[in-house]
Amino acid sequence: MSQSQYLNWISEQEFCEHIEDEYFSKIYGNPAFIKSDNGQGLVCMTIEYYERITGEKLDFASEI
Repeated sequence: MSQSQYLNWISEQEFCEHIEDEYFSKIYGNPAFIKSDNGQGLVCMTIEYYERITGEKLDFASEI
């Protein structure tokens, strides 16, 4: 059994329907693993989690 089989996967449709929900990461996980309609896997994580695991501070002020 591969390691990815132990992860909580959601469909691309479910991801699109709920990504803006206030408690998305608490309900679907952080990171959330998305099985796309074309069969590939995607990973979605909160900015805070990304910054913590990489030690890199993201700055989106220039994109607003």
